[in-house]
This record gives sequence, C-alpha cells and structure tokens, in this order.
Amino acid sequence: MAGYQGVYLLARKSYKEIFYFMESDKKPSRIYRMRVELAALAILIPLVLVLGAVLIHWPETDVGERPAVGGAVVQAEQLVTLVVDGLEDGARYEVEVLGETTVEQVLTEAVRQQGLRLVTQNYGRELGVFVEAINGVSNDSDKNMYWYLYVNGQVSPVGASAARVVPGDTVTWKYEKQHEEN
Repeated sequence: MAGYQGVYLLARKSYKEIFYFMESDKKPSRIYRMRVELAALAILIPLVLVLGAVLIHWPETDVGERPAVGGAVVQAEQLVTLVVDGLEDGARYEVEVLGETTVEQVLTEAVRQQGLRLVTQNYGRELGVFVEAINGVSNDSDKNMYWYLYVNGQVSPVGASAARVVPGDTVTWKYEKQHEEN
C-alpha cells in the first residue's frame, strides 16, 4: 500500500509543478521531466492492466444462446440422441446440448439429466476416457465383449473424449465382440 501512496504523492506533486511551470517562464529540468513521465507511467500501467483484465473476462454470447424479447438470454437447447445397445434391452436418451460438443460430454449430460449409469476410466489428456460399463453391463475380457462407439452409424476412429458431435447427431454405444484389427 505504501508504494501506491508514494506514486500518488509523486503524481500529485508533479501535477502541481506542471501548473507552476505553465504559469512561469522557467523551463523544467531533464530530471523533472523524467519524474513526470514516470508518474504518468505509474498511473497508466495499472489502468491498462485493469482494462485488459476486464476485456479478457468480458462475457461472450455462446453459439447456442439467442437474445429473447426484453433483452434476456435464452438457451437454445438442442438434442443429441444417445442409444445404448446392450445385451437384452437397449435404451434411448435425448440429451440436451448447446452446439458442438464431445461424446464424453454427451455421456456426462445423460448421467446428469436422465440417470444413465456409467463407469469410466480416465487415461489422461492423450488417451482420454475409456468406457468400462454402461447401465450395469461391463466390458468382459474373458468373452471379448466390449463397448464400441458409433457416431451416426459409423464406428468412431477416436474415443469419447475426442469424438465431436453436433445437435441432431446420433451417438450409439454397442456391446460387441472385440473388433478385428487390420
């Protein structure tokens, strides 16, 4: 706090001296001009930093939001269909999302919104999330049965953390015999 008070006093003193020199015929010394410039920088730098912080954190309107009557913002909820094709019975979920998202996020929303039971293992940033079980049906290495991800009817070449979907897409998890590697 003492540093700020010192800058304030320097700026205040410099401000008074500027008017003194404006009213007189004296020319300010080089040291005086440097003090005035330093005081100006001491005031401007914090202002620029505060302005930068405000601009960085300024709220932006998401793609899925649209202004409503009266200026309020309404979420334009859109659906991704999640199909779980397990052993005996399948399940179908309509999951609300906002714009493009990952399959992992669709699964998380299905758990939150509709009670999907899900067990996953996170293998970090490089490999992402691996689905271990859905609705009580677990991967079974003895029977070579695993959960496979399909997006719009096609086997996904990437996992749930990397696979991107948009509203209107269909995400299907099928419990199948292990696929042959080519």
